[in-house]
Amino acid sequence: MALGSCQRATLTCSGGFPVAAPQTQVCRLPLLQGPTRCHPFASGDLGATRLELMFARIIFKLLIAANRLYCRVIFRVRLPPIPPLPASGPVLLVSDHSSLTDPLVLFATSGRPIRFLTAREFYELPVVNWISKLCGNIPVSRSGFEIGPVRAMLHALAQRDVVGIFPEGGIDKHRKEEGYEGIGFVALKSEAPVVPVSITWDRPRPVNLLRAMITPARATIRYGTPLVFSRGTGDSRDEARAATDRILQAIRALLSQASDDIMSKR
Repeated sequence: MALGSCQRATLTCSGGFPVAAPQTQVCRLPLLQGPTRCHPFASGDLGATRLELMFARIIFKLLIAANRLYCRVIFRVRLPPIPPLPASGPVLLVSDHSSLTDPLVLFATSGRPIRFLTAREFYELPVVNWISKLCGNIPVSRSGFEIGPVRAMLHALAQRDVVGIFPEGGIDKHRKEEGYEGIGFVALKSEAPVVPVSITWDRPRPVNLLRAMITPARATIRYGTPLVFSRGTGDSRDEARAATDRILQAIRALLSQASDDIMSKR
């Protein structure tokens, strides 16, 4: 295979959602090539040389360590004593979203690499782009529906990776409080365990990315019990909506517990 070339595989999605054949990219250079299969801890054959893969793993481990130290100092978070995620296998990690630094504290506490669904306007920022490609994040446009990110998430879960997603879609004008039903569709279609998460900050967070990263705060992260979904009768929009609602209810229950804990300490 030529340097930088990709192989493609197919999988189909049906029911009430658009039918399309997903693209599975297997890239030679995990640090530099496309977003869907190119992080160094991804399962399966990356098509990289042993030296390239070793270099990518070293950089990735340094990034993980640096992020944990950063989050410990700035956001006062630590690894939980008990790993919050299954040690292996696919996981759909679904969290509420109130700060642009939410992915960082999840990455610091989950105990496993996470491939986040990332808004394209952030994914394409110079430094963020390099880190996103290293982590295997999946870019998504918030201007309209795209089947590509859905295919990429399904493929990542089929490869036994952890996929992180914020069901409300953002903290700005693109936010949808009731959640996007595509999350329920992915949960149903993949049948991967869904781990709900809540993130509580002790003060309002800046909406600017740089300011959010340099403004200290305390973050409390709660991981819930995994939810398991079956495909049901046909992956209809109603089923996807019901699955999304169930996930959001679990997240809101975690937020309510966090609120009760805060009140009890006052």
